[in-house]
Amino acid sequence: MGNSSIKGPFFSVVIPLFNKSRYVRQTLESISTQKWLNYEVLVIDDGSTDNSVAEVYAVDIAGLRLFAQANAGPGCARNRGIAEARGDWIAFLDADDIWLSDHLEVLASMIGAFPTADVVCSGFVRAARPGVRSIVAARGVGSPARQADFFTDHQHVWTSTLAVRKSALSSTGGFNARWPGEDLELWTRLALDHTFAIRSYVTGIYVQETGGAMDSQAGSFTEDVIADVFQTIDRALSNPRYRHRQDALLNFRNSLLRAYTRAALYHGKTRLARTYLSLLHAGGGRLPALYRLLSIIPPEALRAVSKKYSSMKRASKLLNLG
Repeated sequence: MGNSSIKGPFFSVVIPLFNKSRYVRQTLESISTQKWLNYEVLVIDDGSTDNSVAEVYAVDIAGLRLFAQANAGPGCARNRGIAEARGDWIAFLDADDIWLSDHLEVLASMIGAFPTADVVCSGFVRAARPGVRSIVAARGVGSPARQADFFTDHQHVWTSTLAVRKSALSSTGGFNARWPGEDLELWTRLALDHTFAIRSYVTGIYVQETGGAMDSQAGSFTEDVIADVFQTIDRALSNPRYRHRQDALLNFRNSLLRAYTRAALYHGKTRLARTYLSLLHAGGGRLPALYRLLSIIPPEALRAVSKKYSSMKRASKLLNLG
């Protein structure tokens, strides 16, 4: 159980909420089952136009505070939660994801094991809601917690299973206002000067019903918008203070550029894909021949190919289930 002798909440759970009436009740219920009891919950309604707020009020959860603001995006909503938080550690949870009952307990044990860490993150799996119960039954103990380099381990870091020391967030400046990719950009900034600890033990469910995060983010970029994370990386690369991180930063940058190129192509945004490929080339990264070829296909044709590929992929999953 959580240590109730500590004054004030140990964790402040910050949830940005925008039109998630179908999901937010289950998300909040997953907090109410936590074995670690020393927390508060801050829900920031970011201008929802559906029944989301009523769903929040329908859940009986201790320490819950609800704030409302005009729609400004998840970064601004999280920043409002950070400003209102009373805890020393901020645990983030999106309004359509799920924690398992030992999530906060695991994070607290990691904080105790790594007292110099400013960011701790447990493991997660991607699943549709019907698969959550089987995941809980099948999860193993995972590997022990370890100090990690975000730039090489970023694929193991996910916002909804991550907690950050509030003082580190304050010194770093919080989230950028522009969505998407504001969380990845902040973790990149934090990783330059702060220590991460991660554990592969699964305590969170990334509820996926429409596809991957990188794909959905790229679908929101216009053809002339480059993700802010690349500007942050480039500033670090030009800063003598981070000269010892040059190789790790370059590899991280090139890995992200390939992922963003793939996602842009998936959405038929060929001009954006070519921009990312140009940045990859300028940084000395390997240019995948297939991506170069796909980037010159007319967008309408490329979207049709992507749609057919997605249909075939879903059919394959159904066949495997059978």
